[in-house]
Amino acid sequence: MIAARACAEPDVVDARLAAAVSPARFVKRRLQQGVEWAGKDQGAGGECVGLVKNVMDEHLNIGHVPAIIWGMFLPGVYVYVHGQEGCKEEAEAFASIADRYGFQVLSIDLPGHGERRGKTSSLSPWVAVSDLQDVMPWARSRWESVSLFSVSIGVWLSMLAFQNERLERCLFVSPIIDMGLLIQKMISQAGVSLERLRREKLIKTAFRQMLSWEYFDYAVKNRVDRWMAATSILYPGRIILKIALSWKRFRATSTAS
Repeated sequence: MIAARACAEPDVVDARLAAAVSPARFVKRRLQQGVEWAGKDQGAGGECVGLVKNVMDEHLNIGHVPAIIWGMFLPGVYVYVHGQEGCKEEAEAFASIADRYGFQVLSIDLPGHGERRGKTSSLSPWVAVSDLQDVMPWARSRWESVSLFSVSIGVWLSMLAFQNERLERCLFVSPIIDMGLLIQKMISQAGVSLERLRREKLIKTAFRQMLSWEYFDYAVKNRVDRWMAATSILYPGRIILKIALSWKRFRATSTAS
């Protein structure tokens, strides 16, 4: 093993900096980076003006995964991976901005969410990662370039699924990067020992969160060990330091063959 060529320090945006750093402006600015943009309507300052009107979208299934393709055909696409309690339809606002910068958006429902609510019992990472890995070759067969927009737990699942993929650009919102560490903190907060969780398999905490040994064991054994894509991160200001430290810890422990 040799030291990983982890990606450069991400562009972490403190949401407290100014009212100007809204999610919409964050998206617009990051979409501008590295994009050759010509023939589009621009304001005096060169920024996109307004949102897309009359977006044509296509509802389909990629295997068993419900999906939406937003907008008219363009050569580049952002795969949109929602977070806990999200769904594919929430990508509409992002798609309305991305279209102006030459990107379509492909959004999907993760297990137990959107059209899949009630059909699968929970957001099991081993199912979600497999689904995402099925979606990626389908996207590559249709678009020249593929980028990624992920939210919260969707970031962790995406990083597991796509760590060996070459992505043009990644936009992360409130990302969970180290799920194993997060669950360890939840276990500690609940006053539960690892031995008890291993023995009982499932424990419901006082704060109504179910702890699962199977889930924790998966998170510990399946870690992201490389991430090469150019990445920008938007995170709430009150926990900006946590995400910066979490990313630095990830880079420090990453390895590549």
